[in-house]
Amino acid sequence: MNTTTEKVMQAVQDYKAVADAHGIEKEKLDSQQRSGLIAPVEFLSKTEENNNRLNQAIIERVQRMNEIVSEYQQDYDEWATVKGSETTEDMALLTSGMTLDPEDYTKLETKHSGNYTMLKAIKSHAERNKVSYVASAAIEKEPKVKALLELIGVAKNAYTETSGAFSMNDIIFSDDAEFMKWYGSLDRMISLGE
Repeated sequence: MNTTTEKVMQAVQDYKAVADAHGIEKEKLDSQQRSGLIAPVEFLSKTEENNNRLNQAIIERVQRMNEIVSEYQQDYDEWATVKGSETTEDMALLTSGMTLDPEDYTKLETKHSGNYTMLKAIKSHAERNKVSYVASAAIEKEPKVKALLELIGVAKNAYTETSGAFSMNDIIFSDDAEFMKWYGSLDRMISLGE
């Protein structure tokens, strides 16, 4: 799991902790009210405080998701810089004049999945030689940010009550293996080589 996805997961877990505490406090207050152990005015006051904590957590979750997008865009700009120090011995294959097959490009991309410089060289070489292949890595900013926004859209719905029921995402966001099974492709798209 890449670091940006981990930040999204942490924001979801932070919200879940507050939402869980809200639910427990709500049940306690409802029970006290039904049993007559709490005065109506105190019940309303404590219910409002409890709801305000949850509403604040919702606001903070949205703010954190926005921060994650901004941080990611800055990280992308740093990552997406061609650096001579990142070239490897495989660059010789791209400058030798040797004809590469589509499978060769795919294998090279997989080998250099986090290396922007090599990915750009591989893609440029294939384009110049008019070789069409199934790319395994994206280096363009737009699809990467779009994948992050899609992940955040899903994350915003996790642990959000809908008619008293919870979504499948509640389960998915509570387990890393389950998460990767469902959203691993977004995680790989978002990755900047971590």
